[in-house]
Amino acid sequence: MELGRHLEKGLWAFADKALPPVYGVLFMLLVIRILPVEEYGSYLLFQTVFLLIGALANSLAIQPMLKYVAEGMDSVSTSSSVLIILTLFIGICVAIIFFLGKPLANLLDAHYADKVNALFVYLPALFAVTIYRFIASGLLQARFQIKRLFIVDATSLGLSLVLILLARANGLMTNAQVLVHIALISSLVASVVAFFLSRHIAIPSFRWHPAEGRKILDYGKFSLGSTVGSVVQTQFDTFFVSAYGGVSGVAMYGAAKNFTRLFDMYSQGIQMLVVPASSMLQGRQEEHKLPALVEKSMCFSFYAILPAILLFVVFPAPLFNLMYGDKYLSGIPILRILAITGFIIPWGAVIAGVLSGLGKTGTAFIMSVSALFLSAVLYTYFGSIAGIYGIVWAVVCVYGILGTIGILVLRHFVPFTIASIFRRSKDILSFLKNREWLSEDS
Repeated sequence: MELGRHLEKGLWAFADKALPPVYGVLFMLLVIRILPVEEYGSYLLFQTVFLLIGALANSLAIQPMLKYVAEGMDSVSTSSSVLIILTLFIGICVAIIFFLGKPLANLLDAHYADKVNALFVYLPALFAVTIYRFIASGLLQARFQIKRLFIVDATSLGLSLVLILLARANGLMTNAQVLVHIALISSLVASVVAFFLSRHIAIPSFRWHPAEGRKILDYGKFSLGSTVGSVVQTQFDTFFVSAYGGVSGVAMYGAAKNFTRLFDMYSQGIQMLVVPASSMLQGRQEEHKLPALVEKSMCFSFYAILPAILLFVVFPAPLFNLMYGDKYLSGIPILRILAITGFIIPWGAVIAGVLSGLGKTGTAFIMSVSALFLSAVLYTYFGSIAGIYGIVWAVVCVYGILGTIGILVLRHFVPFTIASIFRRSKDILSFLKNREWLSEDS
């Protein structure tokens, strides 16, 4: 398979993943500049819990569905079973949050525990209006219908911005609950749009199909185990920051981390291509093309992210002044430190994507557990020594250690070297002109 044949889909994939950074910039200008610091910090804690549960649900059911539907498994019976699995899993997670919401909020910031716990009440409603979109987006991705996926995501984020503007115009942008209400409305509309754009693939129902369901769970339990460490690693830093710095510390840290979310968005875009591509190559017994996929994806990622890294290191102050005015300026050193992760995160996404596409869930599980324990130990140790800044350096260390381990692990399945990655530099122009990422001899 030549990825050049899918160039248009690849461009739509990156356009889709460019939406969150664009939305993030406008969110900084329209919301963070005027929202009280404590309200923004409280909202970040709520958002982190939502994203954490959503990411775990994605690993358990959506990623297996994506793999099997891409390989030809019946989309209706598979998505119907996934709907039941997601409903049960998310329901259990939300129930746990309800039981532990108050003590959890007290642990994160005792002074604003009631505010944070009040936001947790909205979790069931937000998941209820979002769950169908999760499934529809997975179906569209599995069939490489990325343009339709772009429309779904653009609807959600675009409507959210419109509602934010209306809230600002009416003087309502004063507390975190307004943002949650906006998320509820935009997610509901996006799910309706997702239904119409994905119904030609499948319309899932609450009906259990034993064969497909067992297959999803058999793969999903390892997929969940293989990603829980990395998911926790990427989300728990916010909880540790809250424990040491309260919601105001979370707001400062979040203000810096907003810029580096560009790395995560890029990583999601590259994974959107790498996971199904590596799975298809394996299914077609064309594993000899995997080194080209890995080398070109990593090489392209390095050069694509490099300008952003330099910008965050050299010009963080103008960025903060532009986005936040005179707020959150103490987050400038944090941004400089977090910029280092830009060298690692995109490569980690390629590694995880290829391992997932090849079905190496056992290997990914071991790496995930390692990430979980490594993060907990380093966040606790460095946080106890240097507070928020200690946690920031711990984040960089964790990414560096896991990135090194990931490269060594992937080399056992796909032969490549660091030198072979950078020798692909000459292929960047070839990618743009000839559109042949996966040609065997390019």
